[in-house]
Amino acid sequence: MILKTESFLSAILLLMHTPAARAGSRIAADSSTGADPHYGAHILSVMPLMAMDYRLGIGMSYEQLLGKAQRVGMILQGTLMLNGYERPGYRYNKNNPHYPAYYFTPGIKIYPFGQRRATYAFGPSFMLCYGKEKNEWYHDYPIEGTTVSWMKMAAMFSNYANFQVTPWFSLGLEIGLGIRFIDRQTYLEPGTPELHTSERAKPTGRFGLSLGCRF
Repeated sequence: MILKTESFLSAILLLMHTPAARAGSRIAADSSTGADPHYGAHILSVMPLMAMDYRLGIGMSYEQLLGKAQRVGMILQGTLMLNGYERPGYRYNKNNPHYPAYYFTPGIKIYPFGQRRATYAFGPSFMLCYGKEKNEWYHDYPIEGTTVSWMKMAAMFSNYANFQVTPWFSLGLEIGLGIRFIDRQTYLEPGTPELHTSERAKPTGRFGLSLGCRF
């Protein structure tokens, strides 16, 4: 009887040291911190739809979640805005080529409820943008072959909704508002000096849809 009891206890101790048992202990420990152990700390996303500054585009982003609780994330977004736009009071020849605009947006995301299947985050970000166009602009008279390049900087505050469809696939929505505090344009027309202009601070916004791979 004593030998049977010792064998039973030995079997229990052996099971406690198996990978499954260790994983169960890790899940219990991580649950106490508010993190879901099934979700990785890295999210690489494709953004098939982005809308900013009267433009539509596509982009990519990378997010690194910090700490065991994963309540804070660092995110870097890069966006390629594809279509041109029309300035108020002006029109341009739509047969002329359009040039893309490049947006880079680093930011911080705060998850007040931690990581769940459906969770919410908010946080500040900084937006830097550069673009160029070459069009025939018309106002009171045509300006042929004018190249317009511009640089923008903005401070943004965004709200995020994240849906963890599977442990490795996530769907995200973002809505952000902010102030564009630098908006400079440079006009270059053949045979004339460069013309530099700067606009006052203006509100700006962004909307995005992301499809992410979590690991």
